Amino acid sequence: MSILILAFLLAAAPESPPSSAEGMEPAPGVPSLLQSGVPALPPDLRSRTGQYLNARAASLADVSDDGGALLITTRFASTAQLHVVEMPLGMRTQVTFGDEPVNSSTSSSGSIDARGVPSCSPTARAGINR
Repeated sequence: MSILILAFLLAAAPESPPSSAEGMEPAPGVPSLLQSGVPALPPDLRSRTGQYLNARAASLADVSDDGGALLITTRFASTAQLHVVEMPLGMRTQVTFGDEPVNSSTSSSGSIDARGVPSCSPTARAGINR
């Protein structure tokens, strides 16, 4: 019974101001966030910043033993694919083209050829794990 009375009292209580600091008001779209003196954003700002926020990232998967090549993974659509980079500032060459992502990759031979696979034997190619 006392919980019911408390609920009625809280519902009937006058709404308190969001902040006692002068000039604070709820942010548009986020009423739990208070702001003061924040200017309105230009309408095209969101589309312009999208050009910088939608960047593609690459992750280092492995380095050849001689340091001459890198295996990296890069996300294409919703799948991580394997690439090889054969020199500093060099272009990446895509190695895998599957629908499933590449989870890990290793170079066990010491060198990586232009296709991104170890150049020693077919068994070393098993180092590309999905």
